[in-house]
Amino acid sequence: MSGRARRNGSIPALWRHSRNYRRFGYIILTFAFLLLLLHYDKPATQTAAAGNPQTTTAHYQPPAAVPPVARAAPLPAATHIASAATLTAMPPPTGTATTAAAAGNNAAQPPKALVAPELGELAKYRPLHDSWGERLNPDGTIPADGFDAYYIDTNEPSRVHFRSHSSYPATWGGSSGQGLPSERLGIYWVGQLHVPKTARYQFALHQTERGRVRISIDHRIIKEGEGTAMPEIELRQGVHIVEVEYLNNHADGYTFYLALQKKTPVYSVDNLATALKALHLPANTVAYVATTRRAKSDRSAELFIKDDSRPYILILPTGWRAWNIHAGNNPPRAIVRYQEAGDVWVEGGDPPVLLWQQFISMDKLRDGEPDCYCAAESRTLQCGNNGNDDLGLFAENIRRWTGYPLAGISFGAQDTRTTVPEISVTPATIMTNRRQLKEKTADMRRACSLVRSKGRLDFNTLMKGDKT
Repeated sequence: MSGRARRNGSIPALWRHSRNYRRFGYIILTFAFLLLLLHYDKPATQTAAAGNPQTTTAHYQPPAAVPPVARAAPLPAATHIASAATLTAMPPPTGTATTAAAAGNNAAQPPKALVAPELGELAKYRPLHDSWGERLNPDGTIPADGFDAYYIDTNEPSRVHFRSHSSYPATWGGSSGQGLPSERLGIYWVGQLHVPKTARYQFALHQTERGRVRISIDHRIIKEGEGTAMPEIELRQGVHIVEVEYLNNHADGYTFYLALQKKTPVYSVDNLATALKALHLPANTVAYVATTRRAKSDRSAELFIKDDSRPYILILPTGWRAWNIHAGNNPPRAIVRYQEAGDVWVEGGDPPVLLWQQFISMDKLRDGEPDCYCAAESRTLQCGNNGNDDLGLFAENIRRWTGYPLAGISFGAQDTRTTVPEISVTPATIMTNRRQLKEKTADMRRACSLVRSKGRLDFNTLMKGDKT
């Protein structure tokens, strides 16, 4: 056979010149491709069938043993509302946090109702149905620490206009809330509540006058409607799920704050010292008084205790604060807190907290201004003598009310946070305070004497003529 004939009989030549040969080749290639598909698709299908095709996020698995918590400490693992039944009787878990982005892969699940033995006293309350979270937070994701807030316009309630995270369910503002008219403002909060010990607890609630709220714990409604009245409930030790749905219904502004406090007696100036004495504190215990000018948007404020080896009690005279106290290795032996709604967290400790009826105004002490006013009719300066401006009298009051000497005060120089103490109470600082008060009082008295007065005004004759 010649070289040309051999070339024409080769595979490339047959492929070019034989249509049947090409058809046969296509069939062989197609059959081989189908075999490959069947081979690789079978293991993948088996793997998908073995797992959960609807979920890619790792869910919370409680540890075998976790020591009890001392307070509502941050939880490092995010959880889901549907897991609440396994969480209620458990201490805070440890592990890796599940992010909201990962949780977004989960199929929407309605919250599970807890059974009566897990609920305890909560079982007598109505179950929660049609929670806002089913629409706004369909994956049921709960933050590891604090509360997630979902802001909505009640005219289009299924759309989340704004999301935020805060330590507590709290907010306030003017006629517009996050760009929404306050009268159409709605907010949904969800978070975890850590109860360190089974006991009777009560939420302290403050909301706009015409506001309405629905509050549920473990999917049981404990409050629905207007007003601030809240029930007293026994909560079992462990982690509970709290959901808050708030309708503002007020055109001029919005205010909401919710705090949990253990049911405890409220003391007065007459019996506070006796209650503190019963704690058997060391003989060299001192007292600090601290406040801040303002609180953060979630009503929280921070106190940083300076290094001090002495035992001390901490007096917090301002209400509507969620106090975060960083005390290092020397936490307070006791905390005296004004009775209005608030919460206290102490880093590294769990001291007893005593509620107190006494409101202490510290504005005059902070500003160094005399507690005086000018009586215009008589052009005389009227001054108080209750210790609101005099550091020495203030220290005497604290000693009388608590039984312990005042060692320092703090006014919140950094607005929402402060160190304790900012000012040490010593004979020298008391003398400085009194000298400044004396000088400013003299200035105020001179200014008051120059006020033009019409004398004592009379209701019947005031409109009958000008007395100037």
